Amino acid sequence: MIKLNQLFVILNILVFAPILLFGNGAYFGEGNIGTGQLELMKSENVQIIKEKLNINLCKGYAEVIIEYDMKNSGPADAIKIGYPAIIHDSPQASKQEIEEYSISDNERELKFQYIRTNQKLEWLKIPVYDWLTNDERGIKLNWYVSKIDFKENEIKKIKISFISNYLQNRITEGDFPSGKPDELRYFMSLGSTWKDTIREGTVTINAKCLDPEKITIFPENRFIRNGKEFQWKFKDLKPTSKDNILIYNNILQVSHCPITTGRTTDNPEDGPFVYKSRFDNNYYIPKYPTSIHTSSCLTERNRTYSPEKGDIWVEGKPGDGIGEYIQMEFEKPETLQSIGIINGFNGTRQQFYKNSRVAKLEIVINDEFRKTIDLDDGYTSYRFDDLNSFSFYDISC
Repeated sequence: MIKLNQLFVILNILVFAPILLFGNGAYFGEGNIGTGQLELMKSENVQIIKEKLNINLCKGYAEVIIEYDMKNSGPADAIKIGYPAIIHDSPQASKQEIEEYSISDNERELKFQYIRTNQKLEWLKIPVYDWLTNDERGIKLNWYVSKIDFKENEIKKIKISFISNYLQNRITEGDFPSGKPDELRYFMSLGSTWKDTIREGTVTINAKCLDPEKITIFPENRFIRNGKEFQWKFKDLKPTSKDNILIYNNILQVSHCPITTGRTTDNPEDGPFVYKSRFDNNYYIPKYPTSIHTSSCLTERNRTYSPEKGDIWVEGKPGDGIGEYIQMEFEKPETLQSIGIINGFNGTRQQFYKNSRVAKLEIVINDEFRKTIDLDDGYTSYRFDDLNSFSFYDISC
């Protein structure tokens, strides 16, 4: 099954995400405020002797995997540990909870209990937006709690994995939308309850599906970059707030504005719309085909997946869809620079990985230009109306 969800032909080399416009001073926010270091809730004898934190940055979310070597330096003990999840009570916030959380002990899956608390975090320094800090209900700390049995002087390998959606905010001030880059926070300081220091550790941040040039990481000057990876190695660390990790995905947010005035607005009567970058002040013009034709479409449960009807495209031939095509026509000649594609069934992460994706795509323009491209493969949790969901490919002739 193939899905090319909304094809955009763009008149510029770079196309950026539109900020959705609301009334004066409105906003929306979604995503996880932060997670952090595993906390020891009951024991004085267990120490982290080695830690390996891997953060894979995808479109809209991160895959987080943490591996610990823990040693019990005392008698046999049953310890309680808690993994933190920081959320906000604001009804405007969504997708705050981490997803697909799992914990294992020497590769044996452990049970956990998710405990919601009223524990406020005034003591934890969290650089957040005004809409979070000004809400009187405040930011709260919840826990994924597990029990682990240790024998005397035993060393165990504990592994935790989960999905964390970036904290995303789009805020309008008057007619002009604003906002900050998507964020991911990991609070090392929450692990200060452990016995002694963390003897050694490695933090690896991999810009898996993102442009590493657009990644900013704090603390500054601590991570060493090698290609798409950023790495920090440490020894004998007693984590404090200075060790908390903040990752910015510096997506270029843009605003709708009519081509005639250049003023930001959400009124369609103001003229044809372009996207104006809030970062470089350039204008980017989307071009929409007047007709779309496909070689086949899937009909399933009284729904036909056809872009001709304004829907996504799912090809309908038996097999893997090799040789199927989508054809777009324009009523007049256009200078085309790039094309944006969402590859795969991106409704949910489960739908995406249960269905096939396009590996290679041939682009033909007027039988004069031919180009074969390898499509990016990776689920995006960005919404379909956010241009950050798309991968863009150069089709300039």
